[in-house]
Amino acid sequence: MADHPNAGLILLLSSGPSEQADPLRLALAARGVRLETCSDVQRGALDQIQFRAPDLLVLSPAPDILPETVVESIARLRAAASKPPRLVVLIPHEDIRLRLAAMRAGADLCLLRPVMIEELADRLDPLLEAGCQEADRILVVDDQPVAALFAARILQGAGMTTECVRDPLQVMGVLERFEPDLVLMDLHICRASPGSS
Repeated sequence: MADHPNAGLILLLSSGPSEQADPLRLALAARGVRLETCSDVQRGALDQIQFRAPDLLVLSPAPDILPETVVESIARLRAAASKPPRLVVLIPHEDIRLRLAAMRAGADLCLLRPVMIEELADRLDPLLEAGCQEADRILVVDDQPVAALFAARILQGAGMTTECVRDPLQVMGVLERFEPDLVLMDLHICRASPGSS
């Protein structure tokens, strides 16, 4: 990680002051990782992401947040970065809708608050390392969109970069552009008929 200009930088975005920030900062510092915080998730966070280019974002939303707001927040955060960093969402209470919304919007990991500081640091460290390394590129070829999305999300959760293709006739062009390390293809794929989506 030493040759990465901002290696080991985590940005904690919370809707207000976080009592976990200082203990987490100390736990991560012991691992050689810097933690910076931002309580302005709307505007300040976007400026910090563009200026600091963190390797990992930790979003700790307000307890009353709605699933749609989580999706909007994640979309804004990802759009602000030239290279979207890994993202962890600290869910304020057990709500499957919040968890699903965060994962569908691109979160790499969702954890239920409160999280023990050492456990949180242990979970963040591997994500940070995976984000700093060149990710394996996997091309997923499947005519079933749900199956393709499921495979892609599992692979992305393991730190890989994915691209999905539904029409087998488009594979050669995508191979040249995407240059995958591996192709994951459905054995029983059907050729999409003209005009099908």
